[in-house]
Amino acid sequence: MKSILDTRFGSDEALGVYYYTDDGVTLTLAQVERMIIEHGRDNLPGMQSLFPDDTSAICCTNYAIQIARAMPGRVHIFGFANENNPTSRVAREGIHPDGHDFAVVDNRYLVDPWIRLVAAESGQIVFDLEDPLDATSVRDTYGPKECWTLMKTAMKEGAESNMHNQKFSTADADRLLGLSDQFMEDWETHEGASNPECKERRIEYDAIRDLFVNAPRMLDLLLRAAGPDSSLPRDLKNDLEGFLREEEIARLCPRAHSSERPGCDPHESEKLESGSTGEPFTVIGFYQDNGHIFAHHVRANDALNAFVAVAAEYEGNAEMVCTLPGHVGEGTGLTFPGEAVVDGATVLEQPEVFGTLPPDHAEEDHDDAPASSSLRM
Repeated sequence: MKSILDTRFGSDEALGVYYYTDDGVTLTLAQVERMIIEHGRDNLPGMQSLFPDDTSAICCTNYAIQIARAMPGRVHIFGFANENNPTSRVAREGIHPDGHDFAVVDNRYLVDPWIRLVAAESGQIVFDLEDPLDATSVRDTYGPKECWTLMKTAMKEGAESNMHNQKFSTADADRLLGLSDQFMEDWETHEGASNPECKERRIEYDAIRDLFVNAPRMLDLLLRAAGPDSSLPRDLKNDLEGFLREEEIARLCPRAHSSERPGCDPHESEKLESGSTGEPFTVIGFYQDNGHIFAHHVRANDALNAFVAVAAEYEGNAEMVCTLPGHVGEGTGLTFPGEAVVDGATVLEQPEVFGTLPPDHAEEDHDDAPASSSLRM
């Protein structure tokens, strides 16, 4: 079982990691590796590594969530804050500044790809808690089990299927188009644009590319056509419902089934659904149970209404700070000090991470700082 889990989750390739540049270009692992060979790592453009669900591939919690989604019903996600687990090697050696999250499969196997793929602190990522040697290693690196906390928010996210809970968006289409375009360009570069087969595929691809571009809009139109307000003939609407599947209509077009929920305001469900119509906003905050910062993308009527979507999903666990217009994230408009909120003392103690005060920064500037100022972002 250990070797199976290692093969399944022990590499970027197995986890489906890809790269997204600051200029909006999607790159595969192979393309980035080729760029490193040709230009050197220091000359690469700014980019971030992401999982197939577009979450960060440097966040330990996200690794555990990927495992939970791949093995539904078999995974618990645990974590700890360093201050609550000081004897762990993670805390002793500062492997992770604030704390760490990881997965436990079948209540027996601790699985932590992050410690190999991101921290590069261990070649082993799967530990059998019933094996005395592994159990000793786990206690050293992750501390005693008494210091672990079940991460309820991460567990909830891990129980969700991305394909079932996320609406296919223009961003998804753009990412897939980027991969398709790059494939065609690479083929033409290596085989030559005049190659007969390559030329034929280019003609075919150009002919259908617009369909891919408009796929999210086409899906939205189909869902509207299948809804109760549509004037299409009943038999055609039935065919559409069968094609789209009942649960997809209920998820992506809440109004289609609002009549089945007595007392439910269909407009309210539209406002609460993060995939509904409305203006795009990014809600910034942090989770109470682990202190991790979040940047949730929602659609809402206005900036204050954006908080409703996050509050409805996470209830009392989400501490919300502000909203920003549009959908932005870390590396694309936001910079976080870490996975969790960071206090000023920590920032000043780590000049190798945060730098130092600029030369013209007057000492008296600190005296007038408002008491409510925060360094969490």
